Amino acid sequence: MFYYGKNWMGGVIYIINLIKSINKLPDAQKPIIILFYNDSSKPFINEINYPYLTMIYRVKVNEYTNYLFSVIKGKNCFEDGLIDQYQLDGLFPLNDFPCKLGKNNSKVAAWYPDLQHKFYPQYFTKTKRFFREWRLKQIIKNASNIVLSSNDVFCQFNQFYTLKANMNFHILRFTSIVDNEPTSCIEELKCKYNIDGQYFIVSNQFWPHKNHKIVFEALNLLKKNNVNCKIVFTGNMMDKKNPKYIDGLKQMIVDFELQDLVCFVGLINREEQLCLMKNSLAVIQPSLFEGWSTVIEDAKALKCQIIASNLNVHKEQLEDGKFGYLFDSHDANSLTNILKGFISHEIELKPTVDNYNELILHNAKQFVSIFPDKNTK
Repeated sequence: MFYYGKNWMGGVIYIINLIKSINKLPDAQKPIIILFYNDSSKPFINEINYPYLTMIYRVKVNEYTNYLFSVIKGKNCFEDGLIDQYQLDGLFPLNDFPCKLGKNNSKVAAWYPDLQHKFYPQYFTKTKRFFREWRLKQIIKNASNIVLSSNDVFCQFNQFYTLKANMNFHILRFTSIVDNEPTSCIEELKCKYNIDGQYFIVSNQFWPHKNHKIVFEALNLLKKNNVNCKIVFTGNMMDKKNPKYIDGLKQMIVDFELQDLVCFVGLINREEQLCLMKNSLAVIQPSLFEGWSTVIEDAKALKCQIIASNLNVHKEQLEDGKFGYLFDSHDANSLTNILKGFISHEIELKPTVDNYNELILHNAKQFVSIFPDKNTK
């Protein structure tokens, strides 16, 4: 079920990459996939190329109405008879469980990426927080299978909730698909975006928990020590929901006089983004919270150097620092020292992941194994 859109690109990329990873399986192991999409995901369906795929458009439903009808009728209206109508052996992801599904031979799995609202409630309105929590409790109560993106999230579920003994959790680590090496010319891109010399790159949305502030603070410390450092930022530096935060970031740049050290390229196509990542000194992921970082997986796939905040999930992705440098997400000096080492070329480069294609295949096999074998072509 592909009902994500530009308001949450993480969900879009997750579904697209999941299908791409399945496409790398041997032909006999590839399942037949029916992709239900709506207006939100419609702009992205052309990015999916899979030989055994049927796409079916569905009108976007009103979630509140569906919850009400589900309670009244005593059946899950979000599934809406799809299992019987299309004789599905599996359905993923179904994330709304106002009540249990009726008995059938299909395996239905929810997907929950993270529990951010538990750790940073200030980033959600009270209403959003309430419905996020209520929706999650309905999943825990009524679903039988939940797909999670990391062991870290699984530990958080056990920390905050009492889980049913018969609940099946599946850890499915996200992998990034880079079909071909970026073909954009880096010199043309640097000229296009006015990037001089060597640079680091940050490719996060401009949300508070993405922690851009720590990067500006580290830049300021480097500048005070006469160390030249250029950092490129991708993403649209606008957020209608939180304009004060964006204004605060812009004011930091002015106060620290970082205008010549930062480069905002805005929303760019994926090929350009990957090319800029590939040719950077390192990819910086400073986030305060992640379920499983897409940025880090992109960097691993491209064999980039990685500098990441010391979240448990980042440690899991980078195998406790084997494949990247970790810094204290609340200490600018910690990041500054690592950046300085890269700039001076005195830091020892970390090994890159040489078997990434094997990780993609492992991820695909894990996903397919969640569902009955009979759903292969």
